[in-house]
Amino acid sequence: MENTKDTGTRQGSESVIDLRQELIDLYAGEQMLAFFEFTLERFGNEALSGLCRIAQPKPHSSTLRYLSLIFLVDTPDSATRLVVQKALARLEGSALKTAVPGMTDGAIISSLSSSTENYIAQTDLLLESAVNKAFITTQLIPAIARIAQLHLTHVEWWEESRSLAAPPADAPSPPSSLLATVRDWFRRMP
Repeated sequence: MENTKDTGTRQGSESVIDLRQELIDLYAGEQMLAFFEFTLERFGNEALSGLCRIAQPKPHSSTLRYLSLIFLVDTPDSATRLVVQKALARLEGSALKTAVPGMTDGAIISSLSSSTENYIAQTDLLLESAVNKAFITTQLIPAIARIAQLHLTHVEWWEESRSLAAPPADAPSPPSSLLATVRDWFRRMP
């Protein structure tokens, strides 16, 4: 009998992680509740625009009660990227947990993109009980805005965005930024 030892190394395509497929798989087990648009002020520069998607596990897909937040901000340069990282880092630790009753824990915000043109990050918030629109509107979103120093410009609930009509055939050309593309995609999803 030949003695082989598994060194834990992977070869070939098994070691390649397809970020797009990972996000698709993640979204498949989640139900989108809302998204909100925001700006992040920068001293001496134009404000940055961003978007945050709020989702929860689909019924019967998880025994955990959590909200998944994905932040997307267009970042024209590496200095801008640091501004966004600092703002979202304020949500880590006990700051958000203390500000939002019913939140038991929060995962550290992790960057999902290495691109310099945009910053994409995710955090998961573990909750004591199920959530509703009032919890998100009156407790969660205001706490996120206050702690990360974001200025909310628009909150759109999933049921509202699903009822929006598709753009007319003579609509302007596709959006130029990833943020605009995702915003339009959320609004047109069936």
